[in-house]
Amino acid sequence: MMCFYIAGLYMTLPLILNWASEIMALPAEKRAVVVAMVNCVGSLSSIYGSYLWPSSDAPYYKMGFSTVAAFTAFGVILAASLPFIFPRLPKFPTKAERELGLVEEER
Repeated sequence: MMCFYIAGLYMTLPLILNWASEIMALPAEKRAVVVAMVNCVGSLSSIYGSYLWPSSDAPYYKMGFSTVAAFTAFGVILAASLPFIFPRLPKFPTKAERELGLVEEER
């Protein structure tokens, strides 16, 4: 099951990067900064990983497995609830959408 877990985990990275760049309005520089920030946050695992999995917790690594299980459960709950939350959020057109004429003007 760990193979499926890791495969599913690595498949989400391109989706998160794509989503982050798509929700940001133009200009392209703003999108580039957002993608760089997402990459920086994703790279933080090398810092906190050494603190979550200390060799003193061997062989059970209770703190590391508990933390991973909690974040996985949070991600599952969040992913299951987002389809119900997103339709209820207000939909405001971005400045770029208004400038490009992608939205109809309200009367």
